[in-house]
Amino acid sequence: ESFRQHAGNMDLIANTYNEMRECLLPVEWGLVKHKFEYMDIALEEGIAHLNWKSHSIPAFLKKTMALVKETHKVVTTLKANFKTIVQLLSSWSLVSVFNGGFQRTLSCHEYQEQFEDSLDARYHEIREDAEKIHALVNQTHETVQVPRGEPTWKQFIQHINGKVEQGLYGAIKASVNAVKTLVDPEYIQQNAHAPVLEIRMELVAPEVLFVPELGETVRKNGVLDIVHSWVDAGLRLGGLLKVIEGG
Repeated sequence: ESFRQHAGNMDLIANTYNEMRECLLPVEWGLVKHKFEYMDIALEEGIAHLNWKSHSIPAFLKKTMALVKETHKVVTTLKANFKTIVQLLSSWSLVSVFNGGFQRTLSCHEYQEQFEDSLDARYHEIREDAEKIHALVNQTHETVQVPRGEPTWKQFIQHINGKVEQGLYGAIKASVNAVKTLVDPEYIQQNAHAPVLEIRMELVAPEVLFVPELGETVRKNGVLDIVHSWVDAGLRLGGLLKVIEGG
């Protein structure tokens, strides 16, 4: 009976060890390498000095199991936090700053109110995600207990910042593409979308005037100004998340 229990515990230790080792990315491995070294030392003691008749097997298994469980908890937190960060960043490309777009033709005044509300809501969502990302990074640092000045931690942060750049690029691209669909006559016709802005044409002899004006104006309220504001709103997403510092 004792033999079966010992063998079962050794299988659990070996399987957990191998599963952890296989699931780690190279950039994650550096953060927990020291913990695997502790486990290797403990396992080596058993391999070199114990056999199935040794009286110290229970103590060996207890010590090794404790190390494996501790490392598994660290690896689980590390992987879960990284997965959540990637999911948050990936979600940014799914919704533009227009947050669903416009459902009907609007006057400039209506447009301004609806667009500002939509923009504020989207910015708020991304700021909240940014705070979550910083909190997850801090939790990861507390879990792995690697000094912030260590190259392995800096490499991990560099990897995270790369994911952040991809997320921001996706968010900006989604918003710019949304602008394109709003002003693309072929897309509007194919998808039966209503025009976004109501533009009045007034005949003031001998001139034809448009309200709002079609181009850029000093007061920045022309149609081209409005389109530029849409593009700028997407580009400003890049400033909503501070760079994650490694040191």
